[in-house]
Amino acid sequence: GRGAGCAMSPKKRGRQKNIMKSYLTTCLVLAGTIMLMGGLYFTRQIIRELPSSDDRWRIMYLLILFFIVGYLIFGVATYGDPFSFITFVVALIFCGVGGFVATITFLSARTIDDVKRLTRLELENSRVMAMQRRMGTILDNAAEGIITFDRHGKIESINKATEKLFGYTGAEVIGHGISLLIPPPESRNKRRGSLKHFMRVEIRRLIGHESEVIGRHKDGTRFHLALKVSEIVVDEAPLYTALAADVGKHKTMPDRLKIAAT
Repeated sequence: GRGAGCAMSPKKRGRQKNIMKSYLTTCLVLAGTIMLMGGLYFTRQIIRELPSSDDRWRIMYLLILFFIVGYLIFGVATYGDPFSFITFVVALIFCGVGGFVATITFLSARTIDDVKRLTRLELENSRVMAMQRRMGTILDNAAEGIITFDRHGKIESINKATEKLFGYTGAEVIGHGISLLIPPPESRNKRRGSLKHFMRVEIRRLIGHESEVIGRHKDGTRFHLALKVSEIVVDEAPLYTALAADVGKHKTMPDRLKIAAT
């Protein structure tokens, strides 16, 4: 009896191995089916994002459904069968195809999402650029000079009227101190005549109030300016806008200058 029991053990072990291999085949088919279902989900997302007239991904959706049904039928038909190398290879291929479909549909869905996001950003950028062009056109056609400069007194932009008023082009003054156009008051005390003093003290006197200051033309001549300065905060830093008019031509600032400053 003991010898017969020992002789049966290898057969039992072989049978158990075959059962485990058969289960492994079933698990491979099941894994492929799950990945196909993932591909089905991503394909559905793609269909929602694309125009309704595009039927290519709908065909893909139907094909994936067809494959899922085929996988399930194959898994049920081979479940519990003795292990077969050919069946195992087929199950392995099924699993690989499922992974491939899931990967392709996932990457396609991500790509479509990225393209749509970039398209939205491009449209927003186009709108911003169009607004900037319109604003530039408005500023360039304003009758008064408009100068923007930062808290250090560095000029950031001027309009066409400012170019005519001072004789400089925008390229010649951008990046230079505002003192190039509006020199600080003359003083024996060099500190009081400095740009830093102008930005720290004089600019406060000009903010929100129309004042008469001395402007300096490119050729060195000086003339009286009616000047009004506004302060705004951009990116947590102050930015100043100066509205300038030649007092010789305009005794008082026109109403439209006051409206533009508010």
